[in-house]
Amino acid sequence: MTAQSPMATAIRLAGAAEALAALAAYVRVESGEVQVSGEIRTRLAAVVTELLGVPPPIDIGVMPVVGLARALLRQASDMVEHPGGSDVWAEPDVLVLQGMGRMSMAITEAFVVAVDELDGMGERLAAPDASLLDVGTGTGWLAIATARTFPSVRVVGIDLYDAALDLARANVIAEGLEDRIELRALDVTDLAETATFDVVWLPLPFIPERSIPAAVAAVTR
Repeated sequence: MTAQSPMATAIRLAGAAEALAALAAYVRVESGEVQVSGEIRTRLAAVVTELLGVPPPIDIGVMPVVGLARALLRQASDMVEHPGGSDVWAEPDVLVLQGMGRMSMAITEAFVVAVDELDGMGERLAAPDASLLDVGTGTGWLAIATARTFPSVRVVGIDLYDAALDLARANVIAEGLEDRIELRALDVTDLAETATFDVVWLPLPFIPERSIPAAVAAVTR
């Protein structure tokens, strides 16, 4: 195997970064979020056709794609500036937080699959009093996507990170869902309710290992 020079490797990797950026830009344009000239739109469409192998328009999840691109590219830039690591939670980047939150919207696809595979779940989530607990709700985008996907469901989102919750509250209001989404500053291990929720989303990779047994016990009550 012949070793590549750092510059040759950088040039090769740059193509992937630019392709991700172009895909996210195309999605924003096609969703109507931003307006560009016809020439730019045509060029973006050509890039996306090359990437995906099909000509636009395509059925693409707007928020998750844009959120993924924003979060990864901003975090990559932060790594360049701070190779030793930076305290991103002490001074949060709003675009990164919002981007990571929008990525989570794609999780609703797993909820839809679960409805088809778990007996009674679909009927329960269609009931007028249906409820879902979103643990680690962050900026609230998963709660928002869930409320849209299941029109009968009331969502309770809990988190400990005030900066994310502030954004979540603003997002929920902007989406007009404050009557169906409740946000709480709460540790899942302190959850005292019993027999309250029909479904619980518990993102174990984001919960400290020492807290997992207590978290599981709390949500299964």
